Amino acid sequence: DEGNCSERSIQEFPEVFTYEQRCQGAVVLHLLFGFYCFILTAFVCNDYLLPALDIICTRLNISTDVAGATFLATASCFPELFVNVVGTFLTESDLGVGTVMGGAVFNTFATPACGALSAMHAIPLEWRILTRDCVIYVISVAVLVIIMWDGIIKLYEAIILMVLFVGYLIILFSSKCIVRWHNKLAHLYFCKTRSTDLNEEETS
Repeated sequence: DEGNCSERSIQEFPEVFTYEQRCQGAVVLHLLFGFYCFILTAFVCNDYLLPALDIICTRLNISTDVAGATFLATASCFPELFVNVVGTFLTESDLGVGTVMGGAVFNTFATPACGALSAMHAIPLEWRILTRDCVIYVISVAVLVIIMWDGIIKLYEAIILMVLFVGYLIILFSSKCIVRWHNKLAHLYFCKTRSTDLNEEETS
């Protein structure tokens, strides 16, 4: 760009190979290292993270959906967090914004698709859990769009996002109480409706 004389953010990091070495095939080493990182991540998650989550669920007496939406989701978002920190404080670029939005799109479309294609049998879905997470996800995206509409995230807006996240955690860990309260209200409504119908039949 002729109007921009500043160096690109990528120039702040040292290059392992020169341009000539990459053209001669050194770029394959980058691809192999990336593939190795994917395999290493899958190994760590399968052999260490998932058993640790099972132990946490057993010790704390929490459901697997709550553990997946908190511990597992937090662990999977740490790479995005590190990219945001590097992009914001080290390179001073807008790479973090693209990472957040691109990660949200990938998690919405690619992750369920890969999980469904690799499943050996049908995976039952609880409608309450699915409705809860979808509604909260829509609210979070709407709030994020509203906050980022002017291109600036202020301190109080960041606090609002953090408060909403804490509220989401409270809803998750109190989901059993909410379900019992919902079932109780539904039972009372059903009993009241049934008694009203019986009274109408007796009077008629």
